[in-house]
Amino acid sequence: AQAQRAAEERAVSRAVDPRRRCLPLAEWPKADRRRWQNAVAPKGRGRVTGRSAVAHLKPDTVAKYMEGYGRWLGFLQWRGGLDPAMAPGERVTEATVAAYIDALLEVRNSGHAVWNRLQELKAALKLVAPGIDFAWLLYPGGVDVRQRLDMTRRAFAVHHPRKLYRWGFDLMKTALTLTGPRRRQVMLRDGLLIALLAARAMRLRS
Repeated sequence: AQAQRAAEERAVSRAVDPRRRCLPLAEWPKADRRRWQNAVAPKGRGRVTGRSAVAHLKPDTVAKYMEGYGRWLGFLQWRGGLDPAMAPGERVTEATVAAYIDALLEVRNSGHAVWNRLQELKAALKLVAPGIDFAWLLYPGGVDVRQRLDMTRRAFAVHHPRKLYRWGFDLMKTALTLTGPRRRQVMLRDGLLIALLAARAMRLRS
């Protein structure tokens, strides 16, 4: 339940661009929703309760898989191909996945983001369509999909710790002037984290 709420809150907080929309669990087709809930629910009845299929995963990981599958369903809905009568595995074809990748790239997802979405989809399908091998999702035609994507990491500026330390303190000072308690708490937290990390940064070997 905690993972479900986290995924749905992230989905709602994003911009309402139909090409980017992640369908929350409540909007999934009934069959998909039932399959997901059965997969994450503990097994067994009465006093004998077994482990669920996701018991070995962290809640954040489960939420990530749920969001990834919601992203896939959102793409199908935007494309007009979300047929509630179809089983989850039947919707996953090489042509549809290729269109999904193209759609992700069109909204400027990086190669790494596309790879992560495919990993999330593969992991979610293992829960909602068990028994079907979806390993080909990452290796269409036997070729690693990363070879077809631009996997260059985006460049970013590296600032001096003294500058970051000053920035953290400035954020905390600014937070004291805010009227909204939630905004004030968030900015205070962010400023403190930045200042602490700038003053006592983690070592690479940590």
